[in-house]
Amino acid sequence: MAFATLRPPSPAALRLLCLVTLTALGLPAAACSYSWEIGSGGAAPTTSSAGGGGAGGASGTTTTAPDCASLKAALGTARVAAQACSYAGAQAQGECAQKITDECGCRAFVKAGASPEAKAFSDAVQAFASAGCAPTCAACSALQTGACLQAGAVIHCVP
Repeated sequence: MAFATLRPPSPAALRLLCLVTLTALGLPAAACSYSWEIGSGGAAPTTSSAGGGGAGGASGTTTTAPDCASLKAALGTARVAAQACSYAGAQAQGECAQKITDECGCRAFVKAGASPEAKAFSDAVQAFASAGCAPTCAACSALQTGACLQAGAVIHCVP
């Protein structure tokens, strides 16, 4: 039986996941200031040097690819938190009226544009794009306004 080798998530992905999780729980994001670098024996280093005092050594820099799977997961979690709405009060409270441009360049309506959840979603979109990750996109919705709808057990802003 063959086993796949799993790489630990990148420090940027861990920090983003921390921000999204704490924001969703209403906790201060300052707790995410921890250094997410993994020490020896952990993930591949982002920089390395070899040599120095012996034959054949040379200094160099290597970079690791961004952990797009972790960034995509964090982006999805942030989207769910930002788009969660209260079906009964959506019309009266103006929920789902503000939008954020998502990773595909589409309008994603959120419960409240100034909420910590919306900020975390916007930050997750930026981190995903900055890492050079390729989004999986369908056509953007032509709808110009958002609405709070229930799909199964989930109540969220659409589109």
